[in-house]
Amino acid sequence: MPEISIIVPVYNVEEHVNKCIDSILSQTFGDFELILIDDGSTDKSGKICDSYAKRDSRIKVVHQKNGGLSAARNAGIDMALGEFLGFIDSDDFIEKDMYSTLYEDINGSGADIAVCGLYDVYGKKCIKNKYTMNKCVLDSKMAFKLVLESKFISVSAVNKLYRKSLFKDLRYPVGKTYEDAFLTPILFLEAQKISYNPAPKYYYNHKTESITTKKFNMSDMSIINAYRHHLDFVEKDMPELKNQAMFRYLWAHMVVMDKLVKCDINNYKCTYERVFKVIKSNIFFVLKSPFFSFRRKISTLIMIFAPRTYKRILKRQEIKNFSKG
Repeated sequence: MPEISIIVPVYNVEEHVNKCIDSILSQTFGDFELILIDDGSTDKSGKICDSYAKRDSRIKVVHQKNGGLSAARNAGIDMALGEFLGFIDSDDFIEKDMYSTLYEDINGSGADIAVCGLYDVYGKKCIKNKYTMNKCVLDSKMAFKLVLESKFISVSAVNKLYRKSLFKDLRYPVGKTYEDAFLTPILFLEAQKISYNPAPKYYYNHKTESITTKKFNMSDMSIINAYRHHLDFVEKDMPELKNQAMFRYLWAHMVVMDKLVKCDINNYKCTYERVFKVIKSNIFFVLKSPFFSFRRKISTLIMIFAPRTYKRILKRQEIKNFSKG
């Protein structure tokens, strides 16, 4: 049995998938199976996956009807044989020692999850996260806190190695966008210990047409629902983390607001007014919070008191990367 099962959902990424797969096959840690889930691709992605499977017996390919990222990951989890699980997006790539590093960290500490740093990739530009801390082992509460604060540990499923037993009763929510926002915080709460290593080993490709840059549709409300769920949990069981949970809840509204402003608001007037009301009613929290950047605070004031100016600014892309808070 392989030690690690690496799950890669694949959908219409023929220009990227070779680089992704090659980076996995080049790993210094070799005891893994690579599960490629072709999620109904209409380009050559599926055939590319099949060609790799013919060359390397560690590769399994599943072709299924398009069901979205969650459905593809869940299919991989269901068939995984490894004691540990890793997830990679098919248009990203990794350093050759990423899984050896994560495996050593998770076994050396007895943790249930190991996390490494990542690079944000914008075209040919790679940016290392400026927020780092020393290598350490965290308990579930501290890790959950850091995920909510979203500086040292991101909510993304990638750049992590998980003990498969964490997924015994958990799966990614099918039919929702921002699926990581729903599940990753829960996984951290389920874990006893989490190993954190600041060394960047994962290259996260920011697409021009990613979930966070596309115009609004009603499925985008999923991110608000996810952080509303976490806020409700915190208010009940971890009130000392309410400020962090409230930060993420309001951040989710801001992500949705940015997308709404870019489209014809008249088509979503009720939704716009509802999201706007939540942000406006919590403006003093935003201004006082240490978790929102100065730029975000200023932009929120502009959004509330000069919405037309805010829209023009977004169109000129003078405010960028708001999703980082």
